[in-house]
Amino acid sequence: HEGACVACTPAEDALCTAETPYCDPGTFSCAPCSYHEHCPDSACNPFTGACLDAVPETVGPGETHADLGAAFGTVSAGAEAVFRVAPTGGQPYVGLNVNNNRVIALLADGGRPEVAGIGGDPTFQVAAGSTLLLANLDLRLNGNAVGLQTAGLVALDAVEIASNNG
Repeated sequence: HEGACVACTPAEDALCTAETPYCDPGTFSCAPCSYHEHCPDSACNPFTGACLDAVPETVGPGETHADLGAAFGTVSAGAEAVFRVAPTGGQPYVGLNVNNNRVIALLADGGRPEVAGIGGDPTFQVAAGSTLLLANLDLRLNGNAVGLQTAGLVALDAVEIASNNG
């Protein structure tokens, strides 16, 4: 690209916005995001190619939100949220419903957090019109054998679904 006019460079991608927030180093043009790394200040929605319009908040012992229930409770209908989830040191998080057209990203922060189901419910239920984005988490220990039940959109990146024995 030396001497050529280009839309962006990987080091200077401020002109890349909306549904093309990432500067492709091969073409020096703005492109849709495909990975969370393409959205360092948020998370990537691979279904739209846009970075989520949300500032990441932390979840875990001593963090902004103590658990996923508290975190999910702050997300309004139709809103987007990014939660960086810390491991709890052996106690798994309890999974929840993603509904009301919300887009929620859960990204591991400092290890591999475990998320488990409780009672007879799946670990996560994703309703039609809603989106769940998971990265580097483990969904396990669900007593009814359902780790994920979805009518909405789900993107998994390095997620292990195991030991969901019913």
